[in-house]
Amino acid sequence: MINTINTGMSGLIGYSKGLQVIGNNLTNINTPGYKGVDQQFASLFSQEGAQNGTGTGSGLNTLDTRVNFSQGQINQTGRPLDLAINGLGFFILRDGDATSYTRAGQFQFDANGILVGSDGKSRVAGLGANGMLQDITLAGLQNTPGKATTSVKFSGNLPTLPTGDITVGPVNVFDAAGGQHTLSMTFTKANPTPPLPANNVNYTVSAKDETGTVVGTGTLQFANGNPLATANAVQLNFTPKSMAPMSVKLDFSTNVTSVSNGGTSSLLPGEVDGYAIGTLRNQTFDADGALTLNYSNGQAIKGANLALANFDRIESLDEVSGNMFTTRSTAHIGKAGTSLFGTIGAGVVEGANVDLSQQFSNLIIMQRGYQASSQIVSVSNEMIQTLLDMRK
Repeated sequence: MINTINTGMSGLIGYSKGLQVIGNNLTNINTPGYKGVDQQFASLFSQEGAQNGTGTGSGLNTLDTRVNFSQGQINQTGRPLDLAINGLGFFILRDGDATSYTRAGQFQFDANGILVGSDGKSRVAGLGANGMLQDITLAGLQNTPGKATTSVKFSGNLPTLPTGDITVGPVNVFDAAGGQHTLSMTFTKANPTPPLPANNVNYTVSAKDETGTVVGTGTLQFANGNPLATANAVQLNFTPKSMAPMSVKLDFSTNVTSVSNGGTSSLLPGEVDGYAIGTLRNQTFDADGALTLNYSNGQAIKGANLALANFDRIESLDEVSGNMFTTRSTAHIGKAGTSLFGTIGAGVVEGANVDLSQQFSNLIIMQRGYQASSQIVSVSNEMIQTLLDMRK
C-alpha cells in the first residue's frame, strides 16, 4: 500500500508541474516572441519482478520541458522599430559579456543613439563589414549634408501675350553648404530681327537673386507652342555670399508650352536636384535588416545591418525567460534575406505561439490526472487504516 501511495504522490507532483507549465503558457499569451513550453512525462517502472515479467509500474516521472520554437502570429504595432522575423533566425542581444537570442523585436534607440532591446540596456547586434558583431548606432547620422543645385526643371504654359512681362517665382536653389537662395524669373516677349516665322515666339529670360541682382539671362524660343531644342534652357552662373561660384541650368525642355491660354501663366518650377541640410526625422529597417534613415530634406540613407543568428540544433537553446535564450552550441551569424534567415518586417512584432485551445485541453487533462492521483492516495490511505483497525 505504501508503494501505491508513492505512485499516487508521483502523479500529484507530476501533474502539479504540468499545471505550472500550462499556467505559464497561458499567462504569456500576450508576451511578444514567447515560445510555448510542453511538459514531458514518462512512466516510472519498478525493477522488482522485471526478470520474470511480473514488474509493475511505480508512478509518473516528469522529464525536462520542451520548448516549441514554431513561429507565432505577426501582429501590427505601427512602431517603426518594432521588428519581426518572417522565417528562420533570432535577433542577437548583448549585455556586457552575455549574449542572448530572441524573436521579440521591440527595440529603441537609447540616449546615446544605440539600438537596445525592450529592457533598455541590452544592445542589439549589427553585422559589420568584416562579419563581426557591432552596435547599431546613430552616431554621425543625425544630419545629412546639403547638395548644390545644378538643375531646375520647369513645367506649365507661358501665354503668348503681345506685350508685358511675366514673373515666375520664387525659385529656390541650394548652394554647396545646403543654404537656400530664392530667385525670381522675368519673361519678356521679344521681337527679334529678322522677324520669327509664324507661330514662333521668343522670350528674353532674366533671373534675379534675393538682393535683386541679375544672375543670368537667356533666350527661349517656341515653335507651334513647343520649345526649340536649340533654345530651351538658361544657364545661371552666380556666387552666393561667402560661397563658391555655382552654375544652375534652368530647364524648359519638357512639359513647357507657349500658347495663348487666355493670357494666364501656369509656368512653375518643378524638380530641383539640390537640397538643404537634413535633420533626422525617423528610423526603421528594411526587409533585409538594413537601418533606413529618413531626413527632413527628403533624403534617405542606409545604415548598419541587423545581425541574425541560426542554429544547427534548435534544441541547443536554453530558455532564460519566455522570449530570451542562450545557446550551448555555435551560432551561425548572417543577414536577413539570405539562405539561412528570413526577412524583416517593420512596424510589427511576433506574438506568442501558444495555442489557446490546446492549452485549455491540456489543462483539463492535468486537472483530471491530479484528481485521479489524489483519489489513489486517498483510497490507499483508507485501506491502510482498515488494516491497522483489524489489529486492534
